[in-house]
Amino acid sequence: MGASRLWLRKNLGGVHGEIEKKCSEKLILKNGHVRLQLRGGVTAVFTCDVGYTIRGSNVSHCQTDGHWSAPSPTCIPNDQKCFLAEIETILLHSGKSISINCSRDMSIENGHIFWVANSTNVKTTFINQDILMATTTIPGIYTCLMYTSSEISIVRTVNIISSDPLFTPKSLEECSMSFRNITSNISLDLGSNLSISCEVFPQPAKLSWLKNGKVLYINNEPHSSHFLNIPNVQKSDEGNYTCIAHTHFPQCTKTKSVIVKIETPSEMISNFACGQPVKSVRRWRRVIDGVRAASLSAPWMGMMTIEQEPPFCGCSLITQKWVVTAAHCFRSSIKGNSTFLSPEIVHRKVRVKFGKQLRRQFEVDEVVRSIRTLVIYPEFGLMPTARNVANEHDIALIELDKPVMFQPSVLPVCLPPPGFMQSIPTGSLGVVTGWGRVSVRDSVMAQTLQEAYLPLVNNSVCQQNSNYVITDNMICAGYAESYRPDTCSGDSGGPFVLKQLNSWFLIGVVSWGEGCSNPLKYGIYTKVERYVPWIQSVILKNP
Repeated sequence: MGASRLWLRKNLGGVHGEIEKKCSEKLILKNGHVRLQLRGGVTAVFTCDVGYTIRGSNVSHCQTDGHWSAPSPTCIPNDQKCFLAEIETILLHSGKSISINCSRDMSIENGHIFWVANSTNVKTTFINQDILMATTTIPGIYTCLMYTSSEISIVRTVNIISSDPLFTPKSLEECSMSFRNITSNISLDLGSNLSISCEVFPQPAKLSWLKNGKVLYINNEPHSSHFLNIPNVQKSDEGNYTCIAHTHFPQCTKTKSVIVKIETPSEMISNFACGQPVKSVRRWRRVIDGVRAASLSAPWMGMMTIEQEPPFCGCSLITQKWVVTAAHCFRSSIKGNSTFLSPEIVHRKVRVKFGKQLRRQFEVDEVVRSIRTLVIYPEFGLMPTARNVANEHDIALIELDKPVMFQPSVLPVCLPPPGFMQSIPTGSLGVVTGWGRVSVRDSVMAQTLQEAYLPLVNNSVCQQNSNYVITDNMICAGYAESYRPDTCSGDSGGPFVLKQLNSWFLIGVVSWGEGCSNPLKYGIYTKVERYVPWIQSVILKNP
């Protein structure tokens, strides 16, 4: 996992020997590289050469049964992001049918298949798993797709053309419409503006809109624009909005539906409790290594970026508009002198994102906010003190420019009550999440949100092996052994949470460490419990 913490260092000389004993199959990646790591087991990390994009899983683990958890991916040129199967043309007389074999001259052993016709799931008869009975009642493009746990691929594409005069190759081409935007659910605050896109390519002959199955009228006229805009939405604007695109041929239409939910302030707060993900996720993995976090398992996790740059720190949502992070995330250097980012840069350039799983890609449920106010703890020092204390009081509060709406992917974490940590014994497992480094040897950053279980360690034990003073304002966690889970570069400011009484509490903020997963070097986290009174006072002064 992994600005100042999440990773480790270890000699990888024995990796190949370990593989030969466990997983005999040799991994090869054309137009790319395979890097092998020993991380509580053998892991292969795949990267593509410049100019190529990976297709499939970028990580595979050597399993106890002697097989890899995922097949080797492929590297495709950037100008060929999608492999297109050769389109075969089949002419059928009206009323006739034909059986189409998905695999044709290849076998399908390790995947599941399904057919789509004109980008819609086929509702005709299957002879067996990969043979479809097609008729002229649904002419057009039939595509067989195969999916595995790691990818979806096109196996075969067939163009069924009816010999009837109504359907010609030209008309079928005109029927191949697709929507530019596939959003299916929208949640809005009461009084905000609703905008739904119905952009279709190629441009259809006609558009029509329905709301809850009835024709939608705007200004007493049936709505027929590519965009639906409703300002100042009210509860009455909730519903299922459907856009229907028509061509000149009555047999060719495409529909897109969007469910709109309007949230009132009381609903936004009362429907959700802190520290309780809506989706119950079984975190079955104790600690062997950092693993991909399950979707919706850490809805309080935030990502901080500067404009279009990669994320530089994590953060934790605690209310609709307040966020906790590390003070050192905003440290800067001007002409060799340490300082903080200016309020103007923070407000204008820094963005805070929630509802994220992927590091770089845009996600449908993500929420983006600017920073209205940055409050750094007054006693935080830019440099280690004379008594060799690093990052003392490493905590900051962020007020968002406007509140977020609570939803399954965006929820707050609980703040610990007074005396909370006194009841938590040493060795208890907390969970840390982040998009930081996932490699000791280079700067490979996590492309998806990672999580790891870390045990609490007594501060005195950490102090025995540290070059810096560990104070009562800090929490120590991790493992004495190298190459075990730890926080590293890119994870700073992120949450260290612990579950008590079915709720997750923010007990630490990722702060600092001496290397990443070095032996006898633990991760250090700001002890949030010590700062709860300050957090509450800041929020009360800025309602």
